[in-house]
Amino acid sequence: MRQNRDEKIRLYERRSLTGKVNTVFDFIHVNWRPWLRLSVYVLLPISIIAGMGLVDFMAHHVFHDHGGDWLASAIMVYGLMAVGYMMANCLCLSLMKCYFDRPDGLETVTFSDLWRCLRAVAWPMIVLSVLLFVVALPMSWLTMFAFLLMPFALLFYCAGVVNPLLMAAPVAVFEGCGVKEAIVRGFRLCYAQFWKMVGLMIVMLLIYFYSQLFFSGVWALLSMILNAFVGGRIEITGDEVFLTAAYYVATIAMTLVQYYAYSVLVMAIALHYGSVAQEKDDADLETEIDNFANL
Repeated sequence: MRQNRDEKIRLYERRSLTGKVNTVFDFIHVNWRPWLRLSVYVLLPISIIAGMGLVDFMAHHVFHDHGGDWLASAIMVYGLMAVGYMMANCLCLSLMKCYFDRPDGLETVTFSDLWRCLRAVAWPMIVLSVLLFVVALPMSWLTMFAFLLMPFALLFYCAGVVNPLLMAAPVAVFEGCGVKEAIVRGFRLCYAQFWKMVGLMIVMLLIYFYSQLFFSGVWALLSMILNAFVGGRIEITGDEVFLTAAYYVATIAMTLVQYYAYSVLVMAIALHYGSVAQEKDDADLETEIDNFANL
């Protein structure tokens, strides 16, 4: 744990659950300006595109049934949202790598520096994101159908499959290994402190949901108002123009906040990786010393 707030945060350091959560907010406190400045150029355009896709889906398949394949539209919206989450993941971990690798942290980091770091980790992050958002999360949704029969099925599925894939991302970024090596080490580190990661994920998911509660509530309220008073018409002319504009802004803001809230979750996983890796490496070193002493 840091002795004072001016001391640079270290990645590889043993931390308790509260220490990890506190360090996440210390990291945000120190770096929120460069973090927002460098990430908004990427996340805001994606939020606008994903938000417009969500509004179109609501207008054509929720407020009114205009025909067409709703499943294809839902997959398209999910794909747009997944791209945003993937970019938030890449940006957050790349910024953290820049912070830990540079003596001055993020104070003098430019978008060119961030771009070089992104290119270096692009391939493993794309593959891991595809595994996470195309395989792991949809399958976890399917597990919800068995939730009533097996109350802990969803929890153990997410903890046993999704968490190791989440852990593989910081392994790939900070250790510079390939996809296969990152997944194998991610599983090993996740299961090395299985319950500690489950506890951390529960805490951070609560923070994730409550941090976007206001914007999600405004969006849901505007959705009900649109449906109740103007029949769910999404138009840019006539009497509905101001309500439609507010709905678009609320949708884009909600999407952007989701990406930043997810970035906070990624920070916690990265710090958990540093803590577990440090503890496991220390234990391995002690074992090697004992083995050498017994020769």
